Amino acid sequence: MAGNISAAGAYTNAIIQTKTAGVRTAREEKKPVWNPDKTYAYLEDMNQGFLDYGTQATSYYSSVISGQGGDGTLTVDELKKEIQELFPEYTLTDTEPGKVKEGTFYLYIDNSQLKKLANDPAYRAKVYGLMDRELQGKHGYTLQYSDGRNVKSHLTGSIFSLSESNRQYAGAEGIPYRGSCTSDHSVSTSTSHPQVRSMDFLNDHLDPAKSAANDRKANAARLAAKRLKKKKEQERAEKQRERREAALELIYDTMQSQSAGAKYRSAEDIAMDAALRTSTEAEETGQEFKNLDEWVRYLQGKYSTFGQGIVSISGSYLRECFRDAQKRTGLEELLQSAEDMYQYAKENNEGFQGMRIKIDKDGNMESESWGGKVAVNEGKRLRQIAAAKNPAQLRMVMGLLNGDLSDCENGLRMGMCDENEVAKVKALIQKAQQRLAELSGSDTSSEEDTMAMDTFSINMLM
Repeated sequence: MAGNISAAGAYTNAIIQTKTAGVRTAREEKKPVWNPDKTYAYLEDMNQGFLDYGTQATSYYSSVISGQGGDGTLTVDELKKEIQELFPEYTLTDTEPGKVKEGTFYLYIDNSQLKKLANDPAYRAKVYGLMDRELQGKHGYTLQYSDGRNVKSHLTGSIFSLSESNRQYAGAEGIPYRGSCTSDHSVSTSTSHPQVRSMDFLNDHLDPAKSAANDRKANAARLAAKRLKKKKEQERAEKQRERREAALELIYDTMQSQSAGAKYRSAEDIAMDAALRTSTEAEETGQEFKNLDEWVRYLQGKYSTFGQGIVSISGSYLRECFRDAQKRTGLEELLQSAEDMYQYAKENNEGFQGMRIKIDKDGNMESESWGGKVAVNEGKRLRQIAAAKNPAQLRMVMGLLNGDLSDCENGLRMGMCDENEVAKVKALIQKAQQRLAELSGSDTSSEEDTMAMDTFSINMLM
């Protein structure tokens, strides 16, 4: 045994010394030494002793490999030579032995693992640490038996198999190793046996595959927990992104994304609609109220979406509007548009379930609906195209179609319609363009006069 350690040490010194007068590098570590005379009271303690030795050995071989310089990679032939120099106790074989032979410590490594060892210095250090650990049983280990005897045993032969066919035995380090051995002492007799604290430990180590399976199960549980955590983080990020996008949608963008053919397309549309209302209604919205509560009750009675809580208004904006007649009128216009939005979505959006509308402290309105779908009313738009009598009227219809296209494209991004709906709108726009070309070639009347005369009939078709 002493001669073997000396040979490995001589090789190690040779590869990690510097070129200057035999001075060793600061990276060199001392090779761990196994104590065969240490007595272990339990099998678990002995097992942990071997594991601790293996950890120290891995660190040692890592320093040896890093001291070689370069990137640490080898050719397969260089690897085999290195193994023979570092581990002369092993008999390297090209085929996996069928059974343990007394007095021989076989080492079998398949081609796949040879290449991995040659190209991955960190992995090579781990395997070397394992190979070294498994050899220490040859030098001896002392166990306390149940009858009080201290029994020293030695491995008298073994097979160290490193092969992809052993992948089922790979533990936490991912090393596909399987070993078998013989000893000069049986682990038990009819009258006494090595002691264990837990039968679970004994059962696991009677079956190496079971022990490896426990490692794999623990690794799988850790991986599943990591994936679940990542999935939850992604879901939270997605929800935050959706909330940010919803908060940035102003009233007109919201109308377009939630309801095809919405009544209002711009601030000018709302202003135009307000101007056409009767003077009596305008006077009512500007009338004086005794206090803020009275005015709020008036708004709740007049606008059902506000009264039912579908619309919420910032308290500071309500107070600001109450003190300013012009702002009161503007707020009522917003409430009326909210009524129109809700009613249209309720009647026209397939699967519509509900809507929330919020007016913030600056008078900006945002809305959110759920369960709805975006769709173009193809029949209605075709009737509008046919009803147009001149280019001006047809351009009005094309304006609505452009709005429909924007709605459907937004709906496609939001998962509220499919590409077929977008294609329908594009086909309608093409029909309108063809119709516009026909009307432009035959129109002889005043566009302004004809538009004024037929606006009502077109609106009735909307």
